[in-house]
Amino acid sequence: MIELKKQNSSPELQEVKYLPTKGGEFQPQIADKKPDTLFLYFTIISANLVVMGGSSSLAWTSPVIPKLQSNDTNINPLAEPATTLQISMMMGLPALVSLSGTLLVPLMSDIFGRKNMLQLFAMFMVLCDIVIAFSNRIIYIIIGRCILMSLYNGSCAILIIFIMEMCENHNRGKFGCFIFLFPPIGSLYSYFFGSVFSVRTFTLVTGIPLIILVVFLFFTVETPVYLLSKGRFEDCLQALRKLRSNKNRKEIQLDFDEIEFSLKQRHSVKNATVWSLFKTRQSRVGLGLALIPSIVHVGIGTPIMLAFLGPIFNIADIGLSGDLVAIIIGIINICSVFCTTMVVEKFGRRTLLFFSTLGCSLSQLFIGLFFYFKYINSPIIPSIKLLPVISVIAYFVFYSTGLGPLPHTITSELFTSEFRSIAVSILITVMGVVFFFVTSGFPLLIEYVGIHWNFWFFSSFGFVGTVILYVLLPETRGKSIMEIQEKLKSYKIFKPRNTNQRHYK
Repeated sequence: MIELKKQNSSPELQEVKYLPTKGGEFQPQIADKKPDTLFLYFTIISANLVVMGGSSSLAWTSPVIPKLQSNDTNINPLAEPATTLQISMMMGLPALVSLSGTLLVPLMSDIFGRKNMLQLFAMFMVLCDIVIAFSNRIIYIIIGRCILMSLYNGSCAILIIFIMEMCENHNRGKFGCFIFLFPPIGSLYSYFFGSVFSVRTFTLVTGIPLIILVVFLFFTVETPVYLLSKGRFEDCLQALRKLRSNKNRKEIQLDFDEIEFSLKQRHSVKNATVWSLFKTRQSRVGLGLALIPSIVHVGIGTPIMLAFLGPIFNIADIGLSGDLVAIIIGIINICSVFCTTMVVEKFGRRTLLFFSTLGCSLSQLFIGLFFYFKYINSPIIPSIKLLPVISVIAYFVFYSTGLGPLPHTITSELFTSEFRSIAVSILITVMGVVFFFVTSGFPLLIEYVGIHWNFWFFSSFGFVGTVILYVLLPETRGKSIMEIQEKLKSYKIFKPRNTNQRHYK
C-alpha cells in the first residue's frame, strides 16, 4: 500500500509504502516523492495519441455535417444531401454498435498485452478512416464510423488500465488526467483541418496521430503489472527500471514487491467474470459509485458540445463562422485542461467534481436561454449575441476542472486489478447507451421541439448530478487501492459527514 501524508505542517507530500512482511503484516516505509521520469511521460503521451485520434474522429462531424447537408457537389462527397434522420443515425448508431465489443476488449488485453492491443486497434482505426474518406454513400460512412467507434471505445478501456498500471499512487491522478488532455487537442485538430480541407483529405488527416502512436509505442515498454502477471519477472524489473530510472535498486525492488503482493492478493479470484464482480460488497459499491460521474459526464451533453460545436454556432447566427468559433474554443479548452492536470492532485476529486458539474449545468442553462430568446424572436438578441460563446467557453473551463478528467481517474481507483478490466467495460457500455440517446436524439429534437429544450435538459440533468455526486461520492485522492477497498467495504450512504468513515480526508 502507498499513502500520501503531510508531515508536521509542511505542504510537501511524502510517500508512505506499506509493504508486506513474512508474517503478513504491513510495515510502513517513508520515501520522498520523486519527480516523474521523461520516459514515463513519453510512454503516457504516446499511448494517449489513440485518444487524440479517436477524439478527432468524434469531432469530425462538427465541420463535416454542414458539408454533408449541402447541395453543393463541390463540397459534398455524397450523391445527395444527408437528411436529419441520416445525421441522427450517423451520430448515435456508432455509439450503440460499439457496445458489442466493449466487454471483450479489456479481457483480450489481459491475454495479449495492453501495448500490443493499443497498437493493433490504432492500425484498424486508420483503415476505417480510409474507408470513410473514399465513401460516397451515407450508409458506408455510418458503417465505417460504427467500426471506428467500436475500436476507439475498446482502446479507451485498455488505455485506462495501461496508465493505471504504469503509474504510482502519487502520480495516478495527474497522468489519469492526460486521458482528458488529448480529447480537446484532437477536437481542435478536427476543427482546424476540417475547415480548410475537403471531407476526403480531412478524414485521412485524422489518422495521422494513430500512425504516430503505432511507431512510438515500439520504443516503450509493457506495463509492469501485466508482465509480472505473466511470470516475466526480469521483464517486469527492466520495465520498472526504465519507467522509474530516478530510483535506486532497492526502491525498484520495493516497487516490484508491492506489485507482486498485489497480484498474489487477487489469486483467489484471478478468473474474474462479470458475475464475480458483484459477489463482493466493495466491488458492487465501487461500480455504483463509478457509474455516477461516468453517466453525468455524458448525460450533461458533452458529446454534443464536441461533435456539434460548429453547427450549434451556425444556428446561433452570431456573425462568426461556426468553424472559427470552434477553433477559438478548442484553444481555450486545451489551455484550461493543461492547467487542470497541474492542480488535480492538490484538491479533492469530490470537490472538483462538484464545482465542475455545477458550472457546466449553469453554462448549459444560459445557452438554452439564448436559443429560447432566438426562438421567440426576442428584441434582446443583438445585445446578448456573445452569450453562447461565453457560455460554451465557461462550459469547457468548468468541464476541464473535474467532469472531464476525473471520471476515468476515479474508475481506475475504485477497483482492484482483477476487476478493473471488467468494471471499465461495464462503465463504457453504460456510457455508450447514454451516448446513443444523447447524440441521436439531439438533431431530431432540434427539428421537432427546438434546440433550447436540448440544452435545458442537459442543464437539469447536470443539476441533479451535482447533488448526487456531492452526497454519494467519497474522496479517493492520495489513497492506495487497498485502502480504498477497505473503505468501500464499510461504505454507507446515510452517515454523518463529520465522521471520517465515508469521506476520507
